[in-house]
Amino acid sequence: MLKLPARISFVALVSLALAASTVNAAPLFTNWSDGVAGGSLYTAGGPCSIASCFAIEDNFSNQEDWLVTDFTFYIVSDPGVIANPSWRYALFSAAGDQIVAPTNTALTITSVEPYDAYVIYKAVISGLNISLPSGEYWFRFTNTQYQAVFPAYGVSPSSQTLNPGFRQLTGSSTVESLLSTDVTQRDENWAFEVSGATFPIFSDGFEE
Repeated sequence: MLKLPARISFVALVSLALAASTVNAAPLFTNWSDGVAGGSLYTAGGPCSIASCFAIEDNFSNQEDWLVTDFTFYIVSDPGVIANPSWRYALFSAAGDQIVAPTNTALTITSVEPYDAYVIYKAVISGLNISLPSGEYWFRFTNTQYQAVFPAYGVSPSSQTLNPGFRQLTGSSTVESLLSTDVTQRDENWAFEVSGATFPIFSDGFEE
């Protein structure tokens, strides 16, 4: 028979495992409020092998451990580009460590509204399983074939918005844009969101 202290610890561990397995994904961070809009067309793309190439990034932070499942963000482009997927993203810590190395990804894309000769789109990277300890991170995004991919901006920043915010990275024939340290600070707030789960904290076997 288990001794009482061991049984208490076992019950606490089982409870924690059950709670973790039943947590539903939910919004964790948003960089904008009051709608999205077009604006300065700072490109987030281009083939590094034959032309100047660029990426865009913005930062977010978490005060507790997160399990990130989705990145949702808004871009300006045209249907011809959207129909030819060449999307790639990466995730870095504020110290510059790679959390997710540059990775090809599929997007779920929804048209939002026209913007000049382009269209504002909502884009989602889903099905992720990224464990993030509390800290600050940079989400980076690019298109490897077309320069006509631009960030859309939040009309107003949210209470979670961090400085310095939205930046553009310039790659080269030898440096992938997502890995570039050639960074230009911009003034706008890229409209993006992070979704996932936080896990309950237990003390003495009971959820706080």
